[in-house]
Amino acid sequence: RQRRLARIKEPLPSWWIVIPADHPYKIAWDVMTMIWALMGAYRTHTRIRDRVFDQSPLILLTEIWFTLDILLNFVTEHKTSKGQVIRDGKSVWARYLTTWFVFDLLSLIPWERIYVRPVVEKIKKRNIFQKTFF
Repeated sequence: RQRRLARIKEPLPSWWIVIPADHPYKIAWDVMTMIWALMGAYRTHTRIRDRVFDQSPLILLTEIWFTLDILLNFVTEHKTSKGQVIRDGKSVWARYLTTWFVFDLLSLIPWERIYVRPVVEKIKKRNIFQKTFF
């Protein structure tokens, strides 16, 4: 009877592959992601300053990198504040979907092309009188 109860309490093995959060490759990936984020922030600043909004290979590579990061976050284990490690695939998905997923998804939207580009194009179309007084 006790064996049966012990089997019932054990979680069923998951067929999900879950990456350990403290794996050296995962840590290296996270460091590179931070570097990409800083490069992206600088790139966005310079592109808005220079009023250039064309697609470049660096932008495409950054979007691919962050898309892969979102996918990796679906299969990376999570440590709770109590020190418990969540390794179950469904729990990892649920945790990511309810925490950082929305922010990560919003970061992929090219906001500068949506909101800043139309304003800059309108400013470029002004004549000398409008540029001087308005």
